[in-house]
Amino acid sequence: MTQDRALRSLREICQLLERKGALAKGRALDVTRALDATELPQQKKLREPAGWTIIIADPLELTCSEPRTKHLRVDISGRCPAPSNGSPGENHSVTIRVWSTDEAEWCDAGRDHPKLVAAIRARNRGRVMLRVHFDREVAGGGGPWAHLQVGGTADNDEYYPYPPPGFDFPRFPHHPVDFVLALEFVTRTFCPGVYEQVYDQACWTDAISQSQREFTSAYYRKLKKHLVSRPNSSLLECCWTRPS
Repeated sequence: MTQDRALRSLREICQLLERKGALAKGRALDVTRALDATELPQQKKLREPAGWTIIIADPLELTCSEPRTKHLRVDISGRCPAPSNGSPGENHSVTIRVWSTDEAEWCDAGRDHPKLVAAIRARNRGRVMLRVHFDREVAGGGGPWAHLQVGGTADNDEYYPYPPPGFDFPRFPHHPVDFVLALEFVTRTFCPGVYEQVYDQACWTDAISQSQREFTSAYYRKLKKHLVSRPNSSLLECCWTRPS
């Protein structure tokens, strides 16, 4: 998959979500600008192999307008290097954060210090209630090669109630997820009314199928091969190694 094609797919579904009121106007254009502004410095810093990387540093925030989710804000950020042979590239990481603006929900009077509550109120942005990311494990990391992990390093303004530094959250085996697949999941979960309007439109289905083909195909081929060739062995053993 080329950089232009990956950007076009992401930009098209962002534009579609903008038209439906689920994404702020102009964010589709920001995706391209973010790539141009950060690709080379980030690649040099992380010593990535040659190739493109889509970086969303300023999170894409979806507006939840339905009754059960209207007090929530959900955003997506991270970095997606060019995939190779149906698998994500090095330093692949996509983060989803769920914010609540309902004080009755984010404030735990029995646990939260009054100064913390006052700081969250002063910022008037709510609090992150859930933070998950989809990563590719680094060599020798000891976890599933592709995984979902709850928690992670939070920004100061999140006030995320995570454990002290050094607490190692478990990594759950999960197929790789890029920005397009993350947007599909968030839209279907938190904006089901919008999802019903977009899921069968050509630009949406084309983008989803392309991301599945480029980022998840090798993962499921490997699982299927393992189940067929080694039916009496653990599937986790397969998940701990990189698809070939």
